Amino acid sequence: LAQVRGQIPSAGVQVLSAKTGKLSCLFPGDEGTVRAEIDGALLRIATQCCKPNIPGAEACVRIVGTACISGQPPGITKRTFGEAVAACAEIGVQAEGVPYTLCNQTCMGRGCLYDR
Repeated sequence: LAQVRGQIPSAGVQVLSAKTGKLSCLFPGDEGTVRAEIDGALLRIATQCCKPNIPGAEACVRIVGTACISGQPPGITKRTFGEAVAACAEIGVQAEGVPYTLCNQTCMGRGCLYDR
């Protein structure tokens, strides 16, 4: 998943509901968006980072130390796509010396109550 800070790829990016698995999409021009419409509800997008080159759910990072990357519901931290990309990169560099990316998979069941 190639990510350029602040720019949504021309093909768009998927936003996955951790609770239902349903999708929404962001496209170029949506760079300021912090919410996605899923099943008629406008929901905040929680940042979920993934470790590079790790398969499956083990790649998912929702918690750093004892804190959830995006806070916990109902107080989800608002981030644009670019802010989320930058946050994941910084978290990875600080934790392991390698930038993390936004996840392109579900991280269901990996903590922080995003699945409820």
